[in-house]
Amino acid sequence: DDTEGNKILAMSNLGWILKNPKENLTFADKAYTMASPYMITDGMNKYGLAVAIFSAGGSESTIDESKITLQENTVPVLLLNKAKTVDEAISLLSKYNVSLVGESQYQYMVCDASGNSAVIEFVDGKMQVIYKDGDYQICSNFILYNNPSLSGFGSDRYENYDAVLSKTKGIISTEDALKLLQKNTIPGDEQWSVVYNLTDKTLSATFYGDYDKVHEYSFK
Repeated sequence: DDTEGNKILAMSNLGWILKNPKENLTFADKAYTMASPYMITDGMNKYGLAVAIFSAGGSESTIDESKITLQENTVPVLLLNKAKTVDEAISLLSKYNVSLVGESQYQYMVCDASGNSAVIEFVDGKMQVIYKDGDYQICSNFILYNNPSLSGFGSDRYENYDAVLSKTKGIISTEDALKLLQKNTIPGDEQWSVVYNLTDKTLSATFYGDYDKVHEYSFK
């Protein structure tokens, strides 16, 4: 029912919500898990719009008192529920504040079934949009806006992705995409690797420690 929001396939990190997610859950812990649909890290809706959140040091937003303010992790929820395309997502987010304070420093990547993509960042208090320029676009945890040298935390992973994708004009199989992600995890912060097929509307995910098993989901 689109009046309630779009259908979504998404990932949520219980490590953000629970202090000890691997231990026996208390009643309060179980109640906190109900917040997971509002703490999406990446996802796709039935129209083929995908959104992912990335930590990005140096991100900074300002608050316009005339706008509603979103907590950073609710941005993917809004965009996946209410937008169908990259342009719609950008237009929608521009109508809100995004609260990025203290350690809450993030950027967002949006892609759609047409092949369009963009990275949304908050630099010096202003929302900046970096659109795809070429066959593909990469985002890996550092500010892209006004950064022609592409320097920052994650630049090594950016180069590794680019080295592979440049040879195929950005076209690789789901299996190869998962392997590429698995090879470029942040040591000590491995969790999952996921590929969203925005044409077929499918999600393929592998989890750290069991990369040989691929979990696949679709809207069918």
